[in-house]
Amino acid sequence: MAKEKEILRLRSLGMSQKAIMSVVHCASRKIKSTYEKADELSITYELIKDKTDDEIEEIFGNKKEVIYYHERPDYDYVHKELLKPGVTVMLLWEEYVERCKLENKPFLKYTQLTKLYKKHVEKNNLTMHIGQKPGEKVEVDFAGQTLPIYDLSRRQIISKAYLFVAVLPFSQYIYCEATDNMKQESWINLHINMLRFFGGVPLMIVPDNLKTGIISHKKYEDIIINKAYQEMAEYYDTVIIPARVKKPKDYL
Repeated sequence: MAKEKEILRLRSLGMSQKAIMSVVHCASRKIKSTYEKADELSITYELIKDKTDDEIEEIFGNKKEVIYYHERPDYDYVHKELLKPGVTVMLLWEEYVERCKLENKPFLKYTQLTKLYKKHVEKNNLTMHIGQKPGEKVEVDFAGQTLPIYDLSRRQIISKAYLFVAVLPFSQYIYCEATDNMKQESWINLHINMLRFFGGVPLMIVPDNLKTGIISHKKYEDIIINKAYQEMAEYYDTVIIPARVKKPKDYL
């Protein structure tokens, strides 16, 4: 799917630019230019959802972005400000951009700033400030251990069950369901049952990188999501954002 089409689809779901950047793997400038072009031509996702990638490219063009290197902001200040209620990295980045514009200086893109801030946190052994919002996301995975299935008449274990676990991070509300396999059909049905149990659909579903849902998730490459899983997400107007490989606590 063309990035512009996906950007407008996620925009129609009410996702923030920050969330869209993490899903589409593009810079904020790409999202901004797509928004501006779409607004200029009065284009919505509904108008272009059936167009091919070539048609999308004709509408939006395919210009390469220029990468600049700039002075870094004060990350000690950033970390201190994030302790205050309601302050986010996005707000601090916007403040930093406005300051650079007033001084007529080039500025870092949002993705560059967040990446450098994370390095600053790791280097100085600081704690990242990650806020959770009610209903924003649900984290899903199979539990590491299986459950034995007993046959009481034979007094022995005859099989095993896999435990699907879903958690709403803000409330820590949990949904669990046992299944006899981890195949694609079961994976999709477990999600449907989960949404029915919670009584609503979160903005994001955050799975680990099991092959049933995520085909490929390599650094600096687009995430390849199982087709049926992606179609389920589109049907329920949500989006799949898997945790980084070997980083299951990214969104905790």
